[in-house]
Formats: sequence, C-alpha cells, structure tokens
Amino acid sequence: MKEPVCLQESSSTFIVKWTKSRSNCIKVSIDGGSKGNPGSSGGGGVIRNDDDDVVCAFSEFYGDCSKNMAEAKAMLQGIIICKDRINEHIIVEICRQRNCTVSHIFREGNSVVDILANLGEKMKNKRVFNDVTSLPNDIRAAVMIDKEWISSFRFNPKKKQFVVDDVPID
Repeated sequence: MKEPVCLQESSSTFIVKWTKSRSNCIKVSIDGGSKGNPGSSGGGGVIRNDDDDVVCAFSEFYGDCSKNMAEAKAMLQGIIICKDRINEHIIVEICRQRNCTVSHIFREGNSVVDILANLGEKMKNKRVFNDVTSLPNDIRAAVMIDKEWISSFRFNPKKKQFVVDDVPID
C-alpha cells in the first residue's frame, strides 16, 4: 500500500566562506540591514587588497529604510570611499584592467560587513576605519578568520514540503 501524501520538514546545511579577490584587484564587500524592513537601518563595508589586507572599512546609520535601500546605500558608500582612495574606475570589485564583477555571498561568508552593518544601525552614526588596527575587536577577529580561510556553516531553516512515496515535490 502506498504512503499517503504528507507534509515533511526538511533542512540543509552547507559550508560558506569568504573568497579573496583576484590578483591586482581591490575587493569591496558590503552589507546593509534593516530592523523591521522597513525600519532602523545601517550598512557597512570592508575594502581589501589582493593580499587580503584591510585597506579601509566603514559602518553607517541610514535611518528608516528597507533592507534593499540599506544595501544600495552601503554599496554607494563603498564606491565613494574607494573613489577617494583609488584613482581607478570602481564598482564593488575593482580590477586594474577595469573589469568589474558584482556577486552575492551569504551572510556567513561575509561576517565582517555583517558586523559593520549592524554597528552602523546600533551606533546611529557614520564611522570610517582607516586600517585594521582601528577596527573594533570583534571585527578584527572576523577579518583574521577570513584571512585564514576558515569556513562557516549556513543552516537553512526547515521548510515544509510535500512528499509522495518518499520523493519531495517542489
């Protein structure tokens, strides 16, 4: 006799880690967040050279806005800071050949900027850190973890899905 159609919970876990930039590139990693969406929002970013060294970092408070708006504002702020410090065409990941790449990374692989974005929202101000030694201790620790290529785990929440004869149906 066949099993009836039922609803099961499933979850998945996978490894995520930050990846360094290509040779001769400056990498700008950003994050923005909103408590409430829309709600009190902040953003942050870190700019690293191709040796994974922090060139600059920032956190900023954006007031009430959506998460998408906070992400866009953080991206713009990262580009502005780079433009003031690096005399080249810049968009998110900067290469000397003027090739640009915009990519997504999970929060677990981008913990430095996740902490910076939350700091911006929490402190309700704008801060620019001109080197790694000026960063708060928790952010410096996250930078060191990235530089050592230590992986994090991403746990997807359980979701309900239909199953027929032990085969999930999406």
